[in-house]
Amino acid sequence: MNIAICDDEAYYVNDIFKRLMTYKETNDDVSLYVDSFYDSRELMNSIMKKDYDLVYLDIELNDGNGINIAQMIHNIQPECVIIFITSHMNYFNQSFLVNAFQYMKKPVKEQFFISELERAMKRLEDTSRSFVFHTTEGNIVFDTKEILYIETAYREYKIHSTRGAFYGTIKSITEIKKALLECDFFKIQRSFIVNLEHIERYDSATITMTNKDMLPISKKKYKEFKEVFFKYLESQ
Repeated sequence: MNIAICDDEAYYVNDIFKRLMTYKETNDDVSLYVDSFYDSRELMNSIMKKDYDLVYLDIELNDGNGINIAQMIHNIQPECVIIFITSHMNYFNQSFLVNAFQYMKKPVKEQFFISELERAMKRLEDTSRSFVFHTTEGNIVFDTKEILYIETAYREYKIHSTRGAFYGTIKSITEIKKALLECDFFKIQRSFIVNLEHIERYDSATITMTNKDMLPISKKKYKEFKEVFFKYLESQ
């Protein structure tokens, strides 16, 4: 993971850095690369050149407002996870407008810090997985975020993606379907598995995807779908 810390108080930058390094040292399978910044200009200059998975960001910086900075970060790197660490709780509601992952009050308790770091790592792992699909056009690698939904019928499947539609045999994606359901995908009825990230709206009969396709949802699945979808939205 590439991580950035931005706070105009050196104490908190150093505190977060030490916590991350301690976590890295006690978890051999974790790789963390951390950059520290003391103002938003330095941070944004780096954001323009380097991809970050996670940014720890103060709300009130000497040279800018953290809410506005978070929006600029997401305009450049939409998948970046942002965790606000601040003494100012009056910005809590605004943090949802920029899709902040978490809002931590200083001083941050160690257990809470670790649990949210691990939750962010799990979020990044789930959203960055890739799968090889054996299609009629050859073997194609798709990131999960590229997949809108998968449609199955008889012995064939059709993957609807941001790159277009592709076809293959159902047998070739048996294991992939299981893996997708462990990520942010849901089986709305026998023929459709949808990516929760690409749902635009829904009602008790249909789900509309971001490409405007309207898919039927099983009455038996509707209650479970709402529960899963609400949990997904809360985690964003």
